[in-house]
Amino acid sequence: MSIREHRPPTVLADWLHRAWERDAGGDGPARILPDGCIDVVFSPSRGLRLIGPNTVAFLSDVVPGERVVGARMVPGGAPALLGIGAEAHLDRRLPLRDAIGDAGARLEQRLYEGRDPVATLSSWLAWRSLGAPAPDPLVDAAITQLAGCEQRIARIAGKLAVSERSL
Repeated sequence: MSIREHRPPTVLADWLHRAWERDAGGDGPARILPDGCIDVVFSPSRGLRLIGPNTVAFLSDVVPGERVVGARMVPGGAPALLGIGAEAHLDRRLPLRDAIGDAGARLEQRLYEGRDPVATLSSWLAWRSLGAPAPDPLVDAAITQLAGCEQRIARIAGKLAVSERSL
């Protein structure tokens, strides 16, 4: 299995952590660790899916030898860019068309017909960004506070002026 990561176009820096592609080779499923991010993933056998933020590790369902491409959103990026609620997609993997409607279905068709799925996905996301709000700054602030620290949630919530439950 090989994974190549692509830096997002500058226009997508607020929403997209990276685009990626994976050749499953002869390997079986890969273990995916939870990271709180939402991915948009396309594979010829599974179509175009929204992989919600995960709370537990899971095994990918990649068909051996199949090329898979995706876009990993920054935390808070998918709700702003795609107009979805992250909570509703927690631990879910569903067709993108079920999450965002006809726009997801049209993109899926373009990915099946195109030669460069990474470019197709990136250009579609860039088009979406033209009218999208920036991700919620509270999400970024919370991640910054939580990254590599051992502070109590109550203290971080107080610094961010939100309740522990909201955080």
